[in-house]
Amino acid sequence: MIFYKRIHVFFPLNVQDIREISYFAKQYSIVPVIMEHLGGSNWLETMDIVKEIPNLYLDTLAYYSTFVLGTVVNELPQKCIFGVDRPYGDLQLCKDTILKIAKTLSIADAVLGENISELLHI
Repeated sequence: MIFYKRIHVFFPLNVQDIREISYFAKQYSIVPVIMEHLGGSNWLETMDIVKEIPNLYLDTLAYYSTFVLGTVVNELPQKCIFGVDRPYGDLQLCKDTILKIAKTLSIADAVLGENISELLHI
């Protein structure tokens, strides 16, 4: 059985909450932790934290702008998991956005499925 944890890190969570999550992720390094919404308005700080901790990941459930999404996806292609914030997000539009903003097809492929497949060993 594969265990992982998804955590909603959008409002009302703040940077201190995200730092606490990262502290626990370090303590339980065998458990992959996916922080949703790219860290919300704290995306830049969250991205820096995710760079440092091997078992932390980000998902693309929601983002403030395509600039934010493109920055995170292209700087951390192996740490991003594709997601759609249904019912508010549109699956095809979100997929097309990843394909458009990714600098390479291999980055898009990683985000759109390879990363989660590897994480879940499927």
